[in-house]
This record gives sequence, C-alpha cells and structure tokens, in this order.
Amino acid sequence: MRRAAVLEKLVTVEGEIRFPTPPAAVLDLSGNASVGDLKLLNGKAVAKGVLVVSCAWRAEGDPALQGQSVNLNFNQVLDVDGLSEDCRCLCVAEPVGFTLTEGEGEEPSRLTANLMLRLRAWRPYQLQCVADAFSTKFETEQTPQTVQTESLACTLDKTVTLTGSGPLPDAGAKILACFASFGPALLAYRENNWDLTSRVTVTSFGENSLSELESYEKVLELALPLERELPSDAELIPECWLRAEDLRCVCANGTLEVTLSVKAEGAILQRSGNTCVGSIALGEPLTPADPEISLRIYYAQAGEELFAIARRFHVSPAQMLAANDLAEGITAIDAPQRLLVPGAGG
Repeated sequence: MRRAAVLEKLVTVEGEIRFPTPPAAVLDLSGNASVGDLKLLNGKAVAKGVLVVSCAWRAEGDPALQGQSVNLNFNQVLDVDGLSEDCRCLCVAEPVGFTLTEGEGEEPSRLTANLMLRLRAWRPYQLQCVADAFSTKFETEQTPQTVQTESLACTLDKTVTLTGSGPLPDAGAKILACFASFGPALLAYRENNWDLTSRVTVTSFGENSLSELESYEKVLELALPLERELPSDAELIPECWLRAEDLRCVCANGTLEVTLSVKAEGAILQRSGNTCVGSIALGEPLTPADPEISLRIYYAQAGEELFAIARRFHVSPAQMLAANDLAEGITAIDAPQRLLVPGAGG
C-alpha cells in the first residue's frame, strides 16, 4: 500500500439542547463521535456520522448532579487531493471543544461542537523489481538494493473496557464529574502477540466533606491485542486514535472505582525491506561451450528453482522450458525428474 492522502479538518456541528429547568451551572460537556458512512469520489470524500453530547449540570437550588444528552448529526464533504475510488480509506471523528449558549426565555440552549475529522487513504500498488539476473555469455557481478514497502497489516475498530480503583483522601467525597485523557498509542510485543498500548489518565471532580471541590486521578493501562498474528521483529506503524465511549466514576467506602470503555480506531501499517538487484555489471566472457555437445542431462530434485538450474548452466530459462516441454510460468520443479539442458546453439 502507498499513502495516497492525509487530511485533518476542523468542522463545526450545531444543535439545540433543552433543559427541563434553567441550569445554574454546567459542570461538564463531553461527547463521542462516529463516522457511520464514508463515500469516495474523485478528489472528494463524504463523511456522515453522529455526535452524542453528554452534559452534566445543576439546577438552581438543587445540589444534585443531573445529566442530559443530545445527538447531533453531521454530513461533511472533504476535498482531498490524490483521493480516488480505488483507495482504502479510514476516517475518524474526534470532539475537541464545545460551546453552550443559554437560550432566551423559553428558547432551548444553543450547542456548538468542534470536530476534528482525520482521514487517511492508501492506494494499492504492485512493485516489480529484479530479484536475480545472470548472463549466458559473461560473468556478472550484482549490486543488491533494499526497497522499503508498506502494507496494511490490519485495521482497528474495537472497544475494550478498563477498570481500576484507589483510595480517596476523603471517604465522604461525592463524585460530580470525570473525564479521561490518553497518552500516545504505542505497540508492544507481549506473550507471543502484538498489543496496542496506551496510558489513560482518568480525572474525577468531587465534593469533599467540607463542600470543597477537589480533583482525583487514576491511571489505567490499555493493552488491546491485535487480531492478526505478526512476527515479533515486524516493523509496525500505528495510525490509531483512542476515545472514551463511556466513563463511570463512583465513590464506595472511601474508594474511587473507575470503569472506562475505550474505542480504538485506525490502522496498523507494516514496513518491510525487499532485497532486489540494484545494478549488474558484466565481467569476463564465459568459456565457450563444447560445440560437439548439443544437450546435457540434469537430474532435478523436487523444489529446485528452474532459474537456479538455468543459471548454473548459463542457459536461458525460456530455453529450459522449451527443451523440456514445460508450461510457461513454471518456476520450480514439483517432483524429481530428468531435465534436458540445451548446449551450444540449443
């Protein structure tokens, strides 16, 4: 695969949210976005999805924390240079900011969300290179060359649940709101398998016994196994994004208990080196074959490469195929057999 396009675009999604009573304070706005449909045209991508926004708020004179959610649909046309319909494409949406404007009178509040759309596209291609070469008339000296290629090892669209707990400094604290932040997505080989890993920091806001606001942190470790077996020495490149789909923090008997659902989206690329012939130089002429010998016999074993046999006798592989009535395209001998090797003038 060859990278065809990279695009990151900030878009705005607007909607309304109606509170049953006017809020005295909004403590938290968070959201999850997903792209449900992605269509490709020449130079354009159309991304359709939904953003689910959750709001934690308090009413006037009521200390209880209330929650409310609203769905905002989005439909974005993205201009992407180099994009064509034969591309393998991935698009994820990440909420990066919210603005809530109070409505006048009986009007609902106005909600504005900023989304970062991240699009990646790869185009398949065929690499043709010379793996080996020789001359039927001259000695040869090859200079090898390593060509780096990338392939799509696997894609990611998976949800995993993480849990953790820890003591609180105040056993009587009440949790009001919480959010999660993610460290970089990395790859680690553990127990004969590759895992996508990340450190997740969950921050919760609570009210202590003195009615003061405090924040508490809990670190969770993400380890998501890849669904494809890959060698331990594989050179892998993660193009992944992590987001919290559901986060719950509760205080029980002075202990903070955290449950977090993490959505992992993206792709894992595998880079590999392919050794081929970079250049070839001709040396001294080969010793001429005996003109009295028109054919030789070689007893080939199963699995021998036809090219290697032809190289040993300095004859063309095409001549070997013709002399032995072998079908075009055969590259290896599948069973022990006697081969005729053309000689001079063969």
